[in-house]
Amino acid sequence: MECLSVVRCCMYENDVDAAERTVLLMWKAGLTISEDAINHILGVSASKGDTSHLESLMHRTLSGPPTETRRALHVKAHLVRASQYTPSGLSVLVDSTRPVFPTGALDVLHDYEASGHFAPIKSYTRTISALFKVQTHSSSDP
Repeated sequence: MECLSVVRCCMYENDVDAAERTVLLMWKAGLTISEDAINHILGVSASKGDTSHLESLMHRTLSGPPTETRRALHVKAHLVRASQYTPSGLSVLVDSTRPVFPTGALDVLHDYEASGHFAPIKSYTRTISALFKVQTHSSSDP
């Protein structure tokens, strides 16, 4: 189908917005949309940590529970976003590059667990790795 070729060309040119518009147009026209095409667009959003864009596209294109791949991408997006976050109002003495606690990823994982749609093991592994990177406040030495 020509629409899928357009999506592939858009992704090749790194034009995610055009690819998404094409997928949504296909969806509105009642055409079958390739799972791979949607997952590729979601993957780009996940790699950027763009959780709002990813969740918006998932909401508009899902007809049932998200697939395992989409659940993994959803968690990944929240982990990437947490790794990019720099708390505002930090003093110059505080290291603003240290990772923050990935609460968004944990919330998403818990929501999937509560609905009975578990994320893949790699999502749990990524989340645990992110947790190990978060520095906690150590108690003062006597």
